[in-house]
Amino acid sequence: MSGISKLFIAGNIGRSPVLQKSKNGKSYTFLSIATHRRSFNKESKTWDEFTDWHSVIVWGTVAENCVRFLEKGSPIAVEAWLEVTAEGKTLIRAEEVQFLGVRTREKRMEAASELTQ
Repeated sequence: MSGISKLFIAGNIGRSPVLQKSKNGKSYTFLSIATHRRSFNKESKTWDEFTDWHSVIVWGTVAENCVRFLEKGSPIAVEAWLEVTAEGKTLIRAEEVQFLGVRTREKRMEAASELTQ
């Protein structure tokens, strides 16, 4: 039986992404995504809120667009899968990235003008 390794993360960018290049020249960036959850504390009878941070690697043109259009606080949704490296480290590798908002009026205007060209 084959398994399933699929993640869906919707949250906000924790810091503006920075474009990097691999040894073979391929573009990539890491997205730091914050998600929030609540848990009921039986002792204090209150809801505790937690922030979870997810580091997601994005490759190619999608990475370049992330750097171009996202900044700290931008809402985002990512479909990803887990990858275990040769060193045994687990990576979250993005397959699909959805921008849920455009960060500034200038960027919205720039994006709209590119669509019409």
